[in-house]
Amino acid sequence: MNLDKENRRHIRLLILFTVILFLGIQRFDIILMILGYAWDILFPFVLGLCLAYLISVPMRFVERVLFSEKKKPLAKFWKKTKRSISLFITFVLVLGVIAIVMFVVVPELIKTGESLYKSIPGFIRDVQIGYNELMVRYPFVADHLNEFEFDWTSITDTLVNFIKNDLLTTLTSTVQVAKGIVGTLLNILIAVFFSIYVLMQKEKLARQMKAVLSAFFKEKTTQNIVRIARLADTTFSSFFSGQCIEAVILGTLFVITMTIFGFPYAVMVGVLIAFTALIPVFGPMIGCVISALLILISSPVQAFWFVVLFFALQLLEENLIYPHVVGNAVGLPPMWVLAAVSLGGSLFGIVGMLFFIPLTSVLYALFREVVYARVNKKRENGELPPANPAEPLLEADAGMPVQEEDSATAATEHCEAEEKK
Repeated sequence: MNLDKENRRHIRLLILFTVILFLGIQRFDIILMILGYAWDILFPFVLGLCLAYLISVPMRFVERVLFSEKKKPLAKFWKKTKRSISLFITFVLVLGVIAIVMFVVVPELIKTGESLYKSIPGFIRDVQIGYNELMVRYPFVADHLNEFEFDWTSITDTLVNFIKNDLLTTLTSTVQVAKGIVGTLLNILIAVFFSIYVLMQKEKLARQMKAVLSAFFKEKTTQNIVRIARLADTTFSSFFSGQCIEAVILGTLFVITMTIFGFPYAVMVGVLIAFTALIPVFGPMIGCVISALLILISSPVQAFWFVVLFFALQLLEENLIYPHVVGNAVGLPPMWVLAAVSLGGSLFGIVGMLFFIPLTSVLYALFREVVYARVNKKRENGELPPANPAEPLLEADAGMPVQEEDSATAATEHCEAEEKK
């Protein structure tokens, strides 16, 4: 066996990898502890990167509106400071939304909670009266229901005790948990400042990252990584911006229509529907159930008509708002959207639902691109028959556009235009 310098280096690397793998298996608990410490240290910076990416979506919109090539005098005048101005305007807008939630929505939620607390005893009393009237009018129903024992006094006492005792205990536990809020605020502060630095230097950081890739990988590999990153950026930014705009429109529609028809809790329900609409597939139904239960305490009839209104607005949203606002940003079949939401929700909760749809879209586009390339190659080699439009093997064979490949091309063109700017 010829053990030249290259072979000896490979053997040493293999031995080193084997030793590290053996020690890792033997001391797996220590490795987990080290990874936990490392995550605690890196968490503010990871959070800062996520925050920077989310803020970059509206910031790019502000830059396009104020400093586009069509507005050359303004763009030239503010050339050196346009990033700082755009970032400042974006943060003002974000803080404005937070202020509206804190000083408008939160007081409304508190007011609604107090109203619901006061109306619960009356609601229970009305249910009892309605139940007794039902028993008097329909005795045969009473005969069947008498088989079940309803201790209304016990039910009422249990509900009141929960509100007075268990709810108070929950609030006390929340206060105890809040003792660690100082560390959380510190992490958020670090993340905010780190995100500002990333946003101010994002073009420079992108060039540095591309230089690192060019230094350690072949040119073709570097180009593929950059192309995938551009596709992911376009997909994620389009999805998140579309979801936010759609949620705002849907929440505003609920506030307006509920106010016109005299439904209670219009502002609170509109905000709730807007937030739950950010959750794909299941979010609107969650908002509908919670809102209907809240309205049910005030008026069962209005709760019924609210459900009718919800499905009417949901039909309008699915057929008019969503296609025009979000469009084909994701380009996933409904089956894979449902799979992405279910998998992401089971692994990472609501955040997983939001991130897994565009992530699955990127993986779907890349996998489909590989499938098309391999099928076309086999057709060229004669391993597969030519395309038959009557019995298409792929969508492109039937003349249907490949949305994912178009998305990849659009992502490349979009990012190249951004780099030129």
